Amino acid sequence: MTVSTAHNMTTHWKEHGTALAVTALLHIGALYWLTQIEMQPPAEPPKTQTIKLRMIQLPAPQTEPAQLPKVEPKPAVKPHATQEPPKPQPKPKQQSEKKILASKSEQKVSKKQTADIPSTETTQTQQKQVEQNLQKEKASTFSEQTQTAKSESVQKQTAEKTQKSTQQNTSVREEKFDVSNYKPANKTPPQYPEQALDRRLEGDCTITYTVNAQGRVENPKAQGDCHPLFVRPALQAAKQFQYQPRKVNGQAVAVQNVKNTFQFRIAGAS
Repeated sequence: MTVSTAHNMTTHWKEHGTALAVTALLHIGALYWLTQIEMQPPAEPPKTQTIKLRMIQLPAPQTEPAQLPKVEPKPAVKPHATQEPPKPQPKPKQQSEKKILASKSEQKVSKKQTADIPSTETTQTQQKQVEQNLQKEKASTFSEQTQTAKSESVQKQTAEKTQKSTQQNTSVREEKFDVSNYKPANKTPPQYPEQALDRRLEGDCTITYTVNAQGRVENPKAQGDCHPLFVRPALQAAKQFQYQPRKVNGQAVAVQNVKNTFQFRIAGAS
């Protein structure tokens, strides 16, 4: 039993040993391959080819100058001994005349310049006169405007004065008109209340109202210490009053705060 088991163990270890050796070799090979790949330099990218163009200027064509025909000099003719030299001719008097004309023209130019100087002065004086005339016109227009404004202000003041005077006259006329003396044309006495007769009561009752443009009474009201028994008959009597319309400047106007006092008395009472 021991021999067989030992034989089995040896075979088992042999098989495992071979497997381990194979795996070790594979690992070593893989590591070597990886190290070789890392050690290799990276591949360079492909270079792009560019085409460069150069502009070349061609030399200008040389033109040969045109050859002029040669002119042969003529032989000088020697004067004969018998010929006499030419006599000097007198110079013309044109140069002197030109100088005189130039001096005369310069004098004319100077005279023109001197004549132009006062012309510029005259233009300046004319401009000054025009400016002065414009200033005078402006001053005249301004004075006219001020005069018109003064006249308008005076007219306004006179109109205001006339209005004030008319208002004062109307106010004076109104003040002269006394409401207390404004008596009715038709006046009916009030009825004496029976309760006041039974009690033997006497008294006064003042009624205020407005007389319209037609002379009728409007808005009558009792005023002061008026006994309640006398108020109603006094108001009824005041409503029946009729006045002559008051006229101001020919027009009928209403009159306010007209007063009338009714006296209630018993006949024969002491």
